[in-house]
Amino acid sequence: MSNLKITKNRLESIDFLRGIAALAVVLYHSTHNTGLLNPEGVVYNIFKHGGGFGVSVFFVISGYILPYSMQKAKYTLKNYKSFFLKRIARIEPVYIASIIFTIFIFYTCSQLPSEYWKHGDYSVNFTNFILHLGYLVSFFDKQYWINPVFWSLGVEFQFYLIIGLIFPLLVRPNKYITFGLTLFTALLFWWIFEALIKGTYLHYGGTVLRVLPMFYLGIVLFQFQEKIIDKYLFVILLIVLFYLCFPEFKWSDILAVIIALIVIATVKKVNPIFLFLGKISFSLYLIHVPLGGFFILFIKNHFQDDLTRTLMTFLSVIPIIFISYIFYVLIEEPCIKWSKKIRYNNGV
Repeated sequence: MSNLKITKNRLESIDFLRGIAALAVVLYHSTHNTGLLNPEGVVYNIFKHGGGFGVSVFFVISGYILPYSMQKAKYTLKNYKSFFLKRIARIEPVYIASIIFTIFIFYTCSQLPSEYWKHGDYSVNFTNFILHLGYLVSFFDKQYWINPVFWSLGVEFQFYLIIGLIFPLLVRPNKYITFGLTLFTALLFWWIFEALIKGTYLHYGGTVLRVLPMFYLGIVLFQFQEKIIDKYLFVILLIVLFYLCFPEFKWSDILAVIIALIVIATVKKVNPIFLFLGKISFSLYLIHVPLGGFFILFIKNHFQDDLTRTLMTFLSVIPIIFISYIFYVLIEEPCIKWSKKIRYNNGV
């Protein structure tokens, strides 16, 4: 099989995973903590792990695809600034637009009659807004994310800072040196989490350190598939990383990671629907909460029985996907093109 064909298959498997993960998170937020569906109902319980499932998959994807892309671009440490600027160009404008979009939708909801909106006036203070721009909200105990999915972007941002620095250590010519450095850095970061972060208000979602083993699982799959390490070293790293994960994560999160690794490694052909969802997955992930909240207000006030509410909840996903596609075309797609214009010093 040609290298071009292999690359296409891998990227399609990634898009498939992104689509599934984004849809899982959308369905979780549409069915849970909304007061809309019966907590004892089948649909409620089917999707109760969707949020953790989707986010865990996204972390594995980032752990795999960023090193993969960096290797193809012949990344070296001297390219750190360009790498970081590429990530900023790709993510930050879309993120800022989604912040403004979220504020607009929630403010619009707050102006609806009281039978729809029961939370008083909606506002965001200036300090909170500025902290959002720097992904710093989780570091301040009294602050909150205006959109509950934003916390994971802060974690991803920290991973960008780390992977840009340690990537050269993860692709050494000697497989045993690569194995040793991968194991050492993973355990070092975990020791920092155990010693400084665990048990504090930063434990859950404050830093990347708790979820870093999930990113590393994506990294070691990349190393194995690119023949940087052999199957024996790969298995050892898998065992160590899963050992770190088990005390911290639910079984559904662990299952999500396993599924993500299997899909990346084995899936070759993907349905175009999932490729489409994968393409718009970032936009869908960012704006589905305010959009879903808007639709939930109307469903809750106009439909009372659980079956009808469930049906309307599923139907509401269609306009959410459509609006996300518009958001992708108008905002995210130009940012992707802008990011690609930023070159490494080697011209790639």
